[in-house]
Formats: sequence, C-alpha cells, structure tokens
Amino acid sequence: MKVINRVFNLSIPEPEHIEDRVTLLIFGFDIDQKNGRLKKLIIDNPAYSGIKNYSIGNIKQVVPENLWNAAKIL
Repeated sequence: MKVINRVFNLSIPEPEHIEDRVTLLIFGFDIDQKNGRLKKLIIDNPAYSGIKNYSIGNIKQVVPENLWNAAKIL
C-alpha cells in the first residue's frame, strides 16, 4: 500500500484484513470461447483446482450474490 500511495500520491490506509478466499471473475467471452479455450485453460485445468471462478460472458449480467457466494464455497 505504501508503494501505491507514493506512486499515485494517495493516502489510502493499510488494510486491516486481506481475504484469502476470493473468486476469479472471468468475463468478456462468447459461448464458443467458454466451451473451448476457457474450459480447457482454466475450468478443467488441474493447476487451477481449488480456485473458485465465476465465468460470465456479459459483465452486465453479473449477479453479485453469486460472485460473493462462489468465494465462500471451499
């Protein structure tokens, strides 16, 4: 935070807590991309197992409750 404050000439306080269970929000893709590269590279990739993701093509359709709840499920 000190570096960000210095670079952007801000005075944002240090966080009191950092959440360690977050959801990766993936957006801006079409159905072909979701069923192809997204599925292969992220969703079905064992390297990303245990990392929750919320995939939605159109960011305007995000349901905040679903995004929030995806992070709580481990």
